[in-house]
Amino acid sequence: MSEQEEVKEVELNEQNSTDESLKPEEQNEQVVVEKVPYDRFKSVNDAKKAAEQELELLRSQIAEQEAEKAKEEGRFKDLYEAEVAKREAAEKAKTQLELDHLKAEGLAKAGFTGERLEKAKNFVDGSSPEEIQSKIAEFSELIPTESYIDPSVNAPGGQKVNTQTSKDKAEEVGREAARRFFKKK
Repeated sequence: MSEQEEVKEVELNEQNSTDESLKPEEQNEQVVVEKVPYDRFKSVNDAKKAAEQELELLRSQIAEQEAEKAKEEGRFKDLYEAEVAKREAAEKAKTQLELDHLKAEGLAKAGFTGERLEKAKNFVDGSSPEEIQSKIAEFSELIPTESYIDPSVNAPGGQKVNTQTSKDKAEEVGREAARRFFKKK
């Protein structure tokens, strides 16, 4: 080998050894995950909640001051419209909650549970109980509920269920007849 070839081999070996030495460090850097201590998380979370409460208090105080100012200026119509808007929003929210409850109840009766129930609620829509019930009926026809086998049926001491079909029964009768016939000979 010439000197140039030897130098190239040495350089390649050095590069390979440095690459290999970097690999474990890179893997360690990828694995390291920063964790926030619970005490720090709790203190930041408590501070956030306190700030949100203070903000809500300030908003309510500002709304009260604006209402008093409007009373003083004689803008009763604005106050009345604001109260009517609040009442309508509250009634709308109440109606929506009642409809959501009807959806959940109807889907639960149809056999949907847990996560499937929550997903199915998103697909059932309607503005009256009759519409919701008809949509639930259509939805349960399209997507049947999963029926699970009761594990206690075949458990020791549990109920024994005869799972033989008519074909199995016929084969069993045939076997018994063959055993009796060949036993006599």
